[in-house]
Amino acid sequence: MFGLSDRLAVVKNGPLVGTYRTAEVDEDEVLGLIIEGKRPGGKARAEHAT
Repeated sequence: MFGLSDRLAVVKNGPLVGTYRTAEVDEDEVLGLIIEGKRPGGKARAEHAT
């Protein structure tokens, strides 16, 4: 998915955890978001596409 997208949206049990630029998160951070439902420290959300 990292090679095919410029943004990722992560949900945990339904609610949106966040939307992130793929260039600003790595696979371990995304896995942490999925498991813990928390944003990684210091990472900004991507702007929503208009």
